[in-house]
Amino acid sequence: VNATDLDAGSNGEIVYSFSSHTAASVRELFVLDSKTGEIRTKANLDYEEMSVFEIIVQAKDKGVHAIPVYCNVLLNIIDVNDNAPEVTLTSLPSPVPEDSVPGT
Repeated sequence: VNATDLDAGSNGEIVYSFSSHTAASVRELFVLDSKTGEIRTKANLDYEEMSVFEIIVQAKDKGVHAIPVYCNVLLNIIDVNDNAPEVTLTSLPSPVPEDSVPGT
């Protein structure tokens, strides 16, 4: 995430944080760099557990009367084939005589 502020000095320095409306589960899985706005994962993500994350980022300058602004980041996880298929094969012997009528 990138925000800009045309003010000089500390009034132009941006600090990024998660909004108080960002879910706790998001805070557990992602980290937000307060200086750069870069969002990184803390853990492996699993499409089968959660395929979409909404991250609400707050940006504000270091001025005395700073007004925060917000950005909604919608992160869609792409599924990879990480689960092998499970096949259960049950075979029961059922002899069919060679002179059986078709459709038997």
